[in-house]
Amino acid sequence: MIILNIFILVILYIRKRVILQTMKDNLRAERDLHASESRFRELFDHMSSGVAIYEAVNNGEDFIFSDMNKAGQRITGVSEGFVGHSVRDVFPGVEAFGLFRIFQQVWKTGEALSHPMSVYSDQHLTFWAENYVSKLPSGHIVAVFDDITERKQAENERIRLMDIIDKSLNEIYVFNADTLLFEYANHGALKNIGYSLAEITRMTPADIKPQLSIETFRDMLRPLIAGEKEQLVFETVHRRKNGSDYPVEVHLQFHSQPGKRIFYAVIND
Repeated sequence: MIILNIFILVILYIRKRVILQTMKDNLRAERDLHASESRFRELFDHMSSGVAIYEAVNNGEDFIFSDMNKAGQRITGVSEGFVGHSVRDVFPGVEAFGLFRIFQQVWKTGEALSHPMSVYSDQHLTFWAENYVSKLPSGHIVAVFDDITERKQAENERIRLMDIIDKSLNEIYVFNADTLLFEYANHGALKNIGYSLAEITRMTPADIKPQLSIETFRDMLRPLIAGEKEQLVFETVHRRKNGSDYPVEVHLQFHSQPGKRIFYAVIND
């Protein structure tokens, strides 16, 4: 009887130890989970890209906001009152934008998709963005997006300036500072000189300046490369493809940036 009691006490002791250890393990797991969630939230809120999380409802007929990080709130201008609301209510232009269809496609197939750079617009908000949409194991849809408005505006500005340069009545040329091969000639230059862009980019300025050898021309360029002069202005003659010559005044500048050195020439005739 005494041995039986001792055995029972041992069993109870072991059971208590097991219970205590299980409680400790559960507590540790809970702390680890909490720490993991804290790390995720910190990463989530400090990402430079916007991240929005949606829950699909009605078999993918709509998508409800679950969360959006700080970058997403900054990009969209939506900082409160969005959780629990339809993406169509928060962003009325989402269907015209084309992103809602991507949400439905990703939710149905489980395959991630990119939504190319497009302009989003509604009554309160306009910005350029590109999105990458994926589906989580939980079934939630995640959209990672970047505001590319400044990049698009800069791109549009470059296009506008290039259009102005190309339509200028002056001949404008750009040539490589090392090889001296032309890299660009505007419409006015090509029309006057008679060569196509494909032809002119296989030539150097010396090829259309019969009065200057390539060695002489390189000597003229050295003060610009050395920074001794900001601009070189001189008069010479250009020779067209048909062999006719015409007098020109050349305004030449040097431009250098990492990995690229060019000369920019504006021609008055």
